[in-house]
Amino acid sequence: MNDHFFPYETIHATALVIGECGILIRGKSGAGKSSLALSMISEAKNSHLFARLVSDDRVRLFATHSHLIALVHPSIEGLIEVRQIGIINLDYEKSCVVRLVIDLEDNPPRMIAIEDETVEILGVKLLYLKLKRNELLTNSILVFLKNSGFA
Repeated sequence: MNDHFFPYETIHATALVIGECGILIRGKSGAGKSSLALSMISEAKNSHLFARLVSDDRVRLFATHSHLIALVHPSIEGLIEVRQIGIINLDYEKSCVVRLVIDLEDNPPRMIAIEDETVEILGVKLLYLKLKRNELLTNSILVFLKNSGFA
């Protein structure tokens, strides 16, 4: 994509796509963004759902027609960090439409009202989950995606 026509913002995050749902995972370094993404991709594939990495560690974002688009950063296409192992190659998509944002936090609320949780990024309102960092809640997220009609 030509950067002149699509100005973007680069953020520290991981993006992936499960089914038709682009997911943006944000959190501090070491919060478990890559681990959660790898776990979600693996579990989704085991459930016969389409699943791919978009970008790990650095994600380019831009808004167009009320959609938030996540793009792979060209210097890290198809690469993801596996904690204590290193960088590996993974099948990836160059972009996705983000529909869900997950923030990995130290002390998120125990229960949230999904219908009340949204976050705005670059003027686009998105579904929003706050989860405990370094806690793999893959199955819960996949159930949420299926119940929301995204997977």
